[in-house]
Amino acid sequence: MKLEGFYQSQIQQEINKAMLKALDSNWKPLIEKVEDYPYFLGEISFLLKFSDIADNTIYRVIDHQDRQKSFLQYFEKAKRIFGEKSLKVSSTLLSRALLCIGDYLLKIGRNHTFLRDNFDRDYSWKRYLREENVCYLKEILDALDVSPVDKTLNDIIANFTGDDWRTDFILYPEIIEKYCGENRNIRKLDDGVILLLKTNATNGYCAEYRTYSLHLQSLNKFGDLNIEYIHSVGADYANKYMLINDEYGITYNAVKFVIERYDEVKQEWTLVQEIETVAEVFNWLEKLNKQLVKV
Repeated sequence: MKLEGFYQSQIQQEINKAMLKALDSNWKPLIEKVEDYPYFLGEISFLLKFSDIADNTIYRVIDHQDRQKSFLQYFEKAKRIFGEKSLKVSSTLLSRALLCIGDYLLKIGRNHTFLRDNFDRDYSWKRYLREENVCYLKEILDALDVSPVDKTLNDIIANFTGDDWRTDFILYPEIIEKYCGENRNIRKLDDGVILLLKTNATNGYCAEYRTYSLHLQSLNKFGDLNIEYIHSVGADYANKYMLINDEYGITYNAVKFVIERYDEVKQEWTLVQEIETVAEVFNWLEKLNKQLVKV
């Protein structure tokens, strides 16, 4: 009978701990101390991995004292992020710092989650600690020094130089906090478009990531433009757009931003222009703003 991944990993973790205790008596009190930490609830495999103890075939040739020191250091650092009952830092701040390192998100069904600060079986940071991409957390812990954790996380964010789908989530925390809210879920579509979910499914309200970010960046930037975001129920991102002065709409078609103007007579949208970059969209908005100022 084949064991499910979770149970198989739990069994392997117990085997690893038992072998360590058998090979060196100093492991027993150390492991029990870490297991008793309320947030981890016995889930310490990630700390063993961070301490280069992941394969039981190497146990007989390792320096146990050195590994024990490393294990304890990672435990003490992890406690600076994970309190006994909840995170000691902002969940969004931790998410953004982890995204700077890699795609840490967990895939749950058809969604990807930024994770929640609770003990939910599927969506919590607790689950993240037993997943493969917990490797990104190691880089966070390695970066921690005597400075406050918040400062270290913000420094990681400030030094981010990437330019891919993660970028706007990292630079604009409001995307996660204001739209995704408590659920903290997104849906990655086959064509590369990302939907921000208000709930856990697309049968609730959703926003399209690129245009929602554009909307946030444009607020209060163009004085004479009334900018709002129109979201909708369902996965059709053509119906999710940034609305300007109740006249122009900007959507994203997985390749370019599409600017359209609403024709009151025909009662339909007509194409104005297709634009590839956010900078070009800003230039277009600036020109529109200047035209209105002249009027």
